[in-house]
Amino acid sequence: MLDRLEFVLAEALEAIRRNGWMAFAAINTTAIALLVFGGLAYAYVGIQNRLAELGTQFTLIVSIKDGVGMDGIHEMAQYARKLPGVKRVVHLPKEEHWKKVLQKYPDISRGAKNPFPEQLLIEIASMEQVDAVRAAMERHPLYWPEKGIQDANRERFLLRKLTDFVHFAGALLVLFTFLTAGTLIYNTVHLAVMARRQEIHTMRLVGASHATIRWPFLLEGGIEGMLGGILAGFALWGITAWLSRLVATYSLLQIGGGTPGWTGVWSLAALGAALGMLAAGLSVRKYLGAIR
Repeated sequence: MLDRLEFVLAEALEAIRRNGWMAFAAINTTAIALLVFGGLAYAYVGIQNRLAELGTQFTLIVSIKDGVGMDGIHEMAQYARKLPGVKRVVHLPKEEHWKKVLQKYPDISRGAKNPFPEQLLIEIASMEQVDAVRAAMERHPLYWPEKGIQDANRERFLLRKLTDFVHFAGALLVLFTFLTAGTLIYNTVHLAVMARRQEIHTMRLVGASHATIRWPFLLEGGIEGMLGGILAGFALWGITAWLSRLVATYSLLQIGGGTPGWTGVWSLAALGAALGMLAAGLSVRKYLGAIR
């Protein structure tokens, strides 16, 4: 049994070495396809998490000018509570916000400066009253226009539009890249079959089983797909870590919730191996039949 496994693995690795640049192209194309898929899946999950955080309430988060003391914050909160339609006003200390961001995005340097302002969270009774409350808060002298107002209702709308894009445009892009990667693996295995047609013919004459003939090619496709998946996993890990640091101060863009880590790497590696073996299986099924 071990001898057969050793034979299958050795033949698969030799086929990859023999195909050279074709195998290299297949691995890299698979990596691109899986990176696109992994990125879209990561974004979709992050968007759904962010929508769950927003809930269904109508809220505004109003930024307060830098340097305003607690008396000023209390005065602004009292002003907000007197506006029509306001249900609740809560002070959001900037230090607490910064601690949560550091917990959510551990890749951010602990020595980085806190970029957040003091804020007020304002819950509003109905969507129709949101614009009036927003306009009133923008007129307050302690409002910080450079930091702006976060509108949960608008954020939900934008996130749902982004979800639609991921569903449709993303699905088309993933399909195209998967087909491209699968075609390259298919053709790479085809070249390996054709290069060994005399050897395959001899193996058939001496009674070698179909599994003995097929498995090296299937494993070749699986290895190429797995290597592509590992490359994609590490690339996705690095990109999401970089994006986490880049967008940490922009709540609308905080949709990832960290990085995929090793789970993402091994998941994409497994998916790549499955894609590679599927493409190789289709190629072997077609071209082995042509060799007599």
